Amino acid sequence: MVLQAVVSQQLIPSTVNEEMYPSFEIMMTNNAIRSHIREGKTHQIENTMLANKDEGMLLLDDSILSLYQQSLITKENALLYCSNPDVLKKKL
Repeated sequence: MVLQAVVSQQLIPSTVNEEMYPSFEIMMTNNAIRSHIREGKTHQIENTMLANKDEGMLLLDDSILSLYQQSLITKENALLYCSNPDVLKKKL
């Protein structure tokens, strides 16, 4: 059995009520990802995911940005729950 993908989910509080909205990160394993894991270069995985969005990869911060743009979560919560607040702040 070989790792095909990794999916993570994080629930973020709604802007107006007690609902929670899921944000996702999806990493499909391609040759580059496998190589990063095998060689212990996990710090390069995020850039590889960015370069391979067409393969179905999704960064958590992009998912959070989408929730914010749909007015489902507040700016404060977007920045609180994201991986890279400085980068996301520029996109907000």
